[in-house]
Amino acid sequence: MRAMVVVLGFVVAACAGDGSTVGLSDERFIEAMVELRRAAMTAGSDTVQFEQRRQAILNEQGVTEDELRRYVEANSRDLYHMAAVWDSISTRLAAPEGQ
Repeated sequence: MRAMVVVLGFVVAACAGDGSTVGLSDERFIEAMVELRRAAMTAGSDTVQFEQRRQAILNEQGVTEDELRRYVEANSRDLYHMAAVWDSISTRLAAPEGQ
C-alpha cells in the first residue's frame, strides 16, 4: 500500500511538471527508488521504521525528495523513457540483493 502511495505521489508530481531539466541521472534515480521500495517492503505497515529508513536511504544515495520529484517532473512527458526507468526498477527489485 505504501509503495502505491509513493508511486502515486511521483505520478501526481509528474503531471504538474514543466519539462525542465534536472541534474539527477537515470541511474541515481533508479538506485534510490529501488532502495526506497525495498525499505517499504521490509517495513511493511511499520511507518515509523519506513520513515527512518527512507531518510537514511536518501542520505546514503545523496539525493533529496525534491530531486526525485524534479526528476519525475522533468521526464514525465517522455512516457517511453519513464516506462524504461520503471522497468529497470522492477527488474532490480526482482533480482536478489547485491546483484
